[in-house]
Amino acid sequence: MPSAKDLLRQYAAIKGARRSFDQHYEDLAGVMAPGRLGFTSEQSEGERRGDERFDGTPMQAARGLANATGGLLRPEGQQWFFIETEDRVEDTDKEAKDWLAAAERRQMAAMDNPKARFRRATGEADFDAAVFGSADIFVGERGDLGGLLYQAQHLKDTWVRFDDDGQPEAHFRRRWLTAPQAAAKLGEANIGERARDLLQRNDVETRLEYAHIVLRREEGREPATSPGAPGGSRSPARPRSPRAASASSPSCSSAGTPPRGRSTAAGRG
Repeated sequence: MPSAKDLLRQYAAIKGARRSFDQHYEDLAGVMAPGRLGFTSEQSEGERRGDERFDGTPMQAARGLANATGGLLRPEGQQWFFIETEDRVEDTDKEAKDWLAAAERRQMAAMDNPKARFRRATGEADFDAAVFGSADIFVGERGDLGGLLYQAQHLKDTWVRFDDDGQPEAHFRRRWLTAPQAAAKLGEANIGERARDLLQRNDVETRLEYAHIVLRREEGREPATSPGAPGGSRSPARPRSPRAASASSPSCSSAGTPPRGRSTAAGRG
């Protein structure tokens, strides 16, 4: 496992490697998505954006494409994903088929929960994909550990590193947290000297930069098992969505699905 210093060096390197593209993203945002400005400019909350635009047609076109993409990938009132095993055990094992069907229902219920913010996150990601050709959704647990939480990340705050086969091997996410927020997430002992000083002074406004880094498991992917799985099958189950496979771009799908692995939060400052 790399040390925190090694991770911060990787974080700085991947940010610098994409810097030449940030101006292109900023230009696209200025024309089609003023709410996504900030790749190269400093934006304040409530600041007016898009004053240089003279025509709303690009924004309308991007929104129309995003809505159409969302409708194709996730049609309302229809089941748009399926869970199956790689070796198709469910074709001959009714118990396995029933278990996978129950897993589909549980997954759908988790995503339909308003607290999961699934619809909001996927809608924002559809728009990012239409404008920038890429999108990022981070999936984690809610603060109360009561279920999943889907968050569409601003592309200025996320970076993905790929291996030689084009598979994601590391996901970097920049977070701006106040000292109390950092202490609640990481523990006071792990937030850094400057953050501890702000915490002692009850500073709830100053935000510090933290890096949330997810790495692929070095020992490889473990077999997917479940205590409730029929027969104790070790065949990995995977979601199958023909619509998603045909409609999503490689850049969007790879950036939107962080690699499974360990997560490490490293603070800057």
